Amino acid sequence: MTNCIFDLKTLYRNTNNFSPFKYFTPLLLIFNTACGGGGGGSGATINPPKITAPPPGLVSTSEISNSPGLNLVAASHLYDSGARGRGFRIAVLDSGVDANHEELDGRVFGGGDWQGPGNGLNDPNGHGTHVASIAVAARNGEGIQGIAPDAEVLSYRILNERGLFGSMTGNQMLPSIMADISSRGIEVVNNSWASFYEINDFSSSVIESALNQELNSYRKAATPSGPVLVWAAGNGSDNEVSVRSGLPHYFPELEENWLAVVAVDQSGYEPSYTNRCGVSAAWCITAPGGGDDEDNHGIIGAQAGGGYTLKSGTSMAAPLVSGALSLILEAMPTLSPRDAATRLKETSAYDGLTTAGGCTIETCSEDEMSVVFGHGLINVNAALQPIGKASIVSKDQHTELVEKTIIQVPVVIGAALKNSLKGAAAVVHDDFDNALFVAHLDNAIISGQVDDHFSEHNPDRSIIFNSEYGLFVSPSHAAPINSEYSAQLIEIPSKKTDLWKGWVISEGRKDHQIMFGHGSDRNAIHYLIHDESFENTPFWYGLGLDNAEGFMEGAARGALQISKSQSKWIFSGLSHDFDQIKATAEVLVGQTTLTPHDSSLIRGGYINFDAWTLKGLYSYGVGSLELSVKQPHALRDGAIIIDQPRSISAENIEFSSKRFDLSPTTKERQHNIELNFGPNSDTKISVLISHIVNQGHQKGRDETLLNLSFKHEF
Repeated sequence: MTNCIFDLKTLYRNTNNFSPFKYFTPLLLIFNTACGGGGGGSGATINPPKITAPPPGLVSTSEISNSPGLNLVAASHLYDSGARGRGFRIAVLDSGVDANHEELDGRVFGGGDWQGPGNGLNDPNGHGTHVASIAVAARNGEGIQGIAPDAEVLSYRILNERGLFGSMTGNQMLPSIMADISSRGIEVVNNSWASFYEINDFSSSVIESALNQELNSYRKAATPSGPVLVWAAGNGSDNEVSVRSGLPHYFPELEENWLAVVAVDQSGYEPSYTNRCGVSAAWCITAPGGGDDEDNHGIIGAQAGGGYTLKSGTSMAAPLVSGALSLILEAMPTLSPRDAATRLKETSAYDGLTTAGGCTIETCSEDEMSVVFGHGLINVNAALQPIGKASIVSKDQHTELVEKTIIQVPVVIGAALKNSLKGAAAVVHDDFDNALFVAHLDNAIISGQVDDHFSEHNPDRSIIFNSEYGLFVSPSHAAPINSEYSAQLIEIPSKKTDLWKGWVISEGRKDHQIMFGHGSDRNAIHYLIHDESFENTPFWYGLGLDNAEGFMEGAARGALQISKSQSKWIFSGLSHDFDQIKATAEVLVGQTTLTPHDSSLIRGGYINFDAWTLKGLYSYGVGSLELSVKQPHALRDGAIIIDQPRSISAENIEFSSKRFDLSPTTKERQHNIELNFGPNSDTKISVLISHIVNQGHQKGRDETLLNLSFKHEF
């Protein structure tokens, strides 16, 4: 572990040794503090980097694999969705930062140099470069990746080449630095340096006297809109954090703008070097800082001058927290830095953590875990999710609960809607802290077949006729049809109807069938012409109009609610008898337009669809063989128009409508072989084999069905 100054105390875990240094002059607090290596002095002077080439651990071609701390804090899967820390600067108070390193190039800016004539963009020690890379190393496909790879660094060099304050004091440096940070509006300040002393080594009056000007600069910054100061807890193997990490213990006005960070190794175990949270548990959290054997289990970071090196310490844990705060502030622009810190603490947990004494949350109490780990290990993914009651905000400021916002996709569309909306977003309001943040709408889409309570979409042949006048009434859910017709493909997927009424008008060999269907969620009109004018070749054609509540036969609720689906379609078909073989072909094309609900994010859209069947029936003596291929109703093309957030602030959300084109996925095909055999007039045996490709328009969901039936009349 890289350390700063020689440790004159002998400290043991879980003991409270007498320390004569608690009674030394407070000048020691000023001059023997602020060592940089590994997050706070606990051992020998800083050693030069042991690794001058990429370390042995840097063998993977994956940046994420080379940065295992990202997995431990549940951040590694967030970046493809846009979480990068873009637009945020982290102030890094350290030994300077090598601005020319390939992982940091173009994203490090000078804040000032209190140890030399520069501007903070050189690093003769190497500690600051390592720390900065853990926070913001580029996502460039090489080396490592920082937790906030698009964030920037504002470098303030406060430590010399040995990792010490040198001739400067905190009272001399910090007031001007904090004033500059406030004037620039920097929201996160990383302090991977700590004093040799712990917070319990001095009284509040001694600290007030020794750090008066420095302390006052912190007080001035500790406002609701001021920055959060992230502090390495120190590497003294102590039961308390270092002095600066623990300042809110004596000065509670600092607490809301303060975070102390203790370390665990990459397996969640407490290493021997780290200080514990102790009395600072209320503002203390945990992050990966590397193992005790830093040569093999340290955190890989950028090395000043180029390449990479391994280091362990609470210094390495702190920039993970600083970068996590940047991700939260990027995702939730209405939050203050204080709010982001509260959110990070609230979502931290003890799961997977083990103390040096073997305590876990399963075997020890929360109080026992909190004095070691504070609020627990940070979980960036949890911090970016709703904590309290979450609702989606629409253009008219209506809010709908997230859990009630869902589209159960009509079978016509299949997976196309989910695929199309992968880039669509919604503004979510979290009543935990009134955070407004962007969530992806494709998570609200359920693709594939709709629930069983929706109707089947084959025409119902249980039509009831009044033969004298040609009138009929049918209680079927789908459009009824005369059982003597070969037509099947006349209906579309839609809500159920309760009753159909209509009449049949015959003109010689031509029938006109007009049907009116109505139900609580649907009204429809069907018009079918069946023509047998050509010998052995009946044909049919017609149209349908449909006005259904909601999203066809699917469901759309909450912030994606559809008021109505208005459909129109045409269909035609013919059959021809070739002696013992009857061939049939049918096709249907149509369009559905969407009428959104007033509070919906969906502002409109249309769906073009088609369907077809080909069938051959061979009849012989006592049976028949039927072969058919069918494409059920499936998307041809279409578009959904959705209100998308353009800008978010505490005062206003601006929306603009965006068109999302629907492209069809692989369509379903149904291949059927049906054999009917009747040994006598009273008995019928049927065998049906169906092979369904891409069932429900879901790629990869093929199915083969075998249906056997036996009927006998007594």
